[in-house]
Amino acid sequence: MEQKITFLNDKAYHDWVKDLKKRYLSARLKASVETNRTLLKFYWDLGRDIAIRHYTNTYGSVFYRTLSHDLRSEMPEEKGFLRGILEICMIFIALIAH
Repeated sequence: MEQKITFLNDKAYHDWVKDLKKRYLSARLKASVETNRTLLKFYWDLGRDIAIRHYTNTYGSVFYRTLSHDLRSEMPEEKGFLRGILEICMIFIALIAH
């Protein structure tokens, strides 16, 4: 039978557990912020790439539908490649440029 250790009266142990929780939650928050920053940069770069290549001028709105389909086919587990999101990437770049 496995023996359980009881730390009911060990303040140092309980303080350490609380500190571990605080450090873990802080690290998790920092990781989320960094992930969001990285994804925002990706979407910014994507909009810029679309603008540079002038695909929308050549193919019209069908371009976004095709790109969305192709990206979702390449990465079916990802949800961030809907046609509307791709259009917003380009619109945001266009707004900033003017």
